[in-house]
Amino acid sequence: MVTVVVRPAAADELVRRPEMLRGLRMVGEAIQAEAERIAPREASLPTSRRRHYADMFDTQAGFDSRGALATVNNRHFIALFVEFGTIHSPPRAVLRRALDGARGRLG
Repeated sequence: MVTVVVRPAAADELVRRPEMLRGLRMVGEAIQAEAERIAPREASLPTSRRRHYADMFDTQAGFDSRGALATVNNRHFIALFVEFGTIHSPPRAVLRRALDGARGRLG
């Protein structure tokens, strides 16, 4: 007979390991790559200051009170309008679609 006892602290210890952080960063980067691929590339600034929405994604990985996490963000000033839409433009849901599209590559 084998008895397995899982300590509640063991899960916390596992979530805080550097390997978990590296894995989450890889997942975030896969989602970021998909977001960059599908993001709109319309110019939103004059040519001299042009930075496209699609070029301003970033991935961060770290720890908080819940454990390890990764976030994918877009830092462009129109990011919320692109993601959720406005009265004049439909939502493009780039980050949600990127998550859906990256799922097959998150092995």
